[in-house]
Amino acid sequence: MIFAESRQAPRAVPRAALAAAAAVICFGALGATPRAAVAAFLLATMAVLAAIDIERRVLPNRIVLPAAAIALAAQLVFFPEHAAAWIFGALLAALVVLAAHIAYPAGMGMGDVKVALLLGACLGAAVAVALVVAVVAAALAGAFMLARHGRKSTLPFGPFLAVGAAVAVFAGEPLLHAYLSTL
Repeated sequence: MIFAESRQAPRAVPRAALAAAAAVICFGALGATPRAAVAAFLLATMAVLAAIDIERRVLPNRIVLPAAAIALAAQLVFFPEHAAAWIFGALLAALVVLAAHIAYPAGMGMGDVKVALLLGACLGAAVAVALVVAVVAAALAGAFMLARHGRKSTLPFGPFLAVGAAVAVFAGEPLLHAYLSTL
């Protein structure tokens, strides 16, 4: 038991450092605002989840589901006028990723579906940017792995969702508006 605890303890420090760095970056870039608090919470959570997904290929429910509930509650308290955006963003993002899971269960897990719920609760409509960035980044990484190793290999999707979340936090609204203005 002592060996198992000592073996896992060093991993907790880098996760905490990643989470703290994400929070500091959010507050530094966005100021001390409710928006920055939600963004810091999201990116800190995503940093931890990405590290766990890389290590163990799992996105733990005990982190994802409470984080989604906390994020949605915070959004509804801070920004009640946008309640529909937070709720529909969460549900639609989860449904889109669930459809991908149903279409190819070996390629996408249910943890990814629940993380999409978290992303939608935090990002609203900008979750579309996060998901597109995540899919494109994962496809590029997959193509690189295929070219390098010449065979199929799996990649955890959590880190790509974390990158998508970061892009959406800092540039999601402008990117979404730029895209919608071209339609």
